[in-house]
Amino acid sequence: MAAMAFRRGSATAVAIASAVLLAGCTGAPNADGPLQVPDPHGMTTAAADVGQVFTDGFEMLVVEGDEPITIRDVSLVGADPQLELVDAVVAAEERTLNFAYDPAFPPAEMDLGPLSAAEGMVLYPRSQQRIGTDGFTDYELLLGIRITEPGVWKRTGVRILYEVGDREYAWDSPAELIACTKDHSEDGVSCPSKIE
Repeated sequence: MAAMAFRRGSATAVAIASAVLLAGCTGAPNADGPLQVPDPHGMTTAAADVGQVFTDGFEMLVVEGDEPITIRDVSLVGADPQLELVDAVVAAEERTLNFAYDPAFPPAEMDLGPLSAAEGMVLYPRSQQRIGTDGFTDYELLLGIRITEPGVWKRTGVRILYEVGDREYAWDSPAELIACTKDHSEDGVSCPSKIE
């Protein structure tokens, strides 16, 4: 940091020094936490109606290390404003399958075991999890997403803010999603795989 010269008693100097000190004490959450970041991935959904809430189940949450984490917030990254995150829930090891997409939220026809609100949920590291009846471990994040206007819309990722003890972390998954309304689909069913 560059040295600063101040006159004694200068209110401006005190305000600047305070701002610099506060800026040094705050900042973005650490990205190097125990929640494993996946490789870049993406999907194109089936066409939906305006207002329909579908499930994006493409994110697996894997906690490494030996301390549990607590989810504080889930958000969409790089999303067109026409994609609205309605809710985020988590399926644990009681589920009998993993899946990427369902046209309803929450998915009604899938045996996912109990679903818990993502915000406030404690996730345990692999070393402390029990293995489910069907051999599942880790967690599946299920995002309820609504399309609010006709068109083809995109998201570039998913962000989770979480805590381990008194430390804050950010998990940014490079998870591209393309969703569309039926009137903007290629065949009334499928959304285009790219947005020009």
